[in-house]
Amino acid sequence: DALELADKELATNPQNLNLRFLRGVIFADTNRTEEAKTVFEQLTREYPEVAEPYNNLAVIYASEGNLGYAQKLLERAIQNSAMNATTYQNLGDIYQAKALQMFEKSSRLNPKNATLKKKIKALKEIDE
Repeated sequence: DALELADKELATNPQNLNLRFLRGVIFADTNRTEEAKTVFEQLTREYPEVAEPYNNLAVIYASEGNLGYAQKLLERAIQNSAMNATTYQNLGDIYQAKALQMFEKSSRLNPKNATLKKKIKALKEIDE
C-alpha cells in the first residue's frame, strides 16, 4: 500500500526526494534489492550531498558481502556531507567487519595465536 501511495504521489511530483527515498526503503524492506539499489544509486547521482541514499545503498552492499564497495560509498557520503552521524557509524561497522575478516583469515593461518582469538571474540561480542 505504501509503495502504491508513493508511486501515485510521484506521478504528480516526480522530483520529491523524500518519496523517492521512501520508495527505495520500501523496496529494500520487501527484499526487492535490485530495485532498491537502482533507486538509491539514482539518488546518489542526483543528490550527492544527501547522505541517506549512500547509507542505505552501503547497507545493501555490505549485506551482500561487498564490504569494499560499501566502504567506498560511505566515504563518498562523508566527502559530500560530513555531518551525518549514521554515515560514520555505518563506516565504523564496515571497518569492524573487515577487521573481523582479516583476523579470522590470520587465525586460519596461525590457529594457535591466542591474541587473534581474543580479538575475534571481542569483535563478535560487539554485535551481540
